Amino acid sequence: SEEAHGYEETADQVRAMPDVAMSDLLDYFDAVRQSTLAHLEQMTPVELEATYPHPRLTGITGAWILGHILVEESQHLGQVAYIRGMIRGQNH
Repeated sequence: SEEAHGYEETADQVRAMPDVAMSDLLDYFDAVRQSTLAHLEQMTPVELEATYPHPRLTGITGAWILGHILVEESQHLGQVAYIRGMIRGQNH
């Protein structure tokens, strides 16, 4: 489905997700990056200190959300690097 994103889905459900062209992924990346940078440039201290709803946690501030995004992205980059290393190791 269009709502599928892989979280808590089985391996078969993930494999059933449609292929996405690399050019579409890169276009999406560029659009999200531009939107994110524009949003960050106009954020105010009030937005950083405000609390936002979360399905499982309480007291989530804008600053916490930004920090969480940085940690999540760095972890995913590390995972990608690890997988690349495994693939390169198989090719030698």
